[in-house]
This record gives sequence, structure tokens and C-alpha cells, in this order.
Amino acid sequence: MIREADAISVAAPNAPPVPLREHVADRIAAEPIEQEITRLTWAVLDGHASLADRRRLASLVDRQHALRHRDAS
Repeated sequence: MIREADAISVAAPNAPPVPLREHVADRIAAEPIEQEITRLTWAVLDGHASLADRRRLASLVDRQHALRHRDAS
């Protein structure tokens, strides 16, 4: 069994290790965001998205970008 205190995730060869529980929590939080982005993107492409849907999509993409940028640094 792996102990939480010893679990790490390697993001990049030169990046400091990130505790696994933080990395997993970010991924779990990101999954519903990605699903909603996909749904809203298809609504836009199909021409069914309202202005509120487009704004929500923009907000979610900004949030996703911020999460990925934070993971990269």
C-alpha cells in the first residue's frame, strides 16, 4: 500500500515534485470542467448556444487555462 505522505507525481523532469493528492484533486476538479466545455463548444458549433452559454464557455476556458498554467509552473 502506498502511503499518502510518500506519494508524489512527476509533472516534468525539472519540476519540483507535487504531492499526489493535490494533483489528483486538480484532475478530478478539471474533469467536469472539460465535460462542460465540450458540451458548450458543441452548442456553439451547432448554433444553439445562447449568449449566457457563450459567456459560460469563455469563463470555463479561462479557468481551465489557469489550472493548466498553474500545473506547468
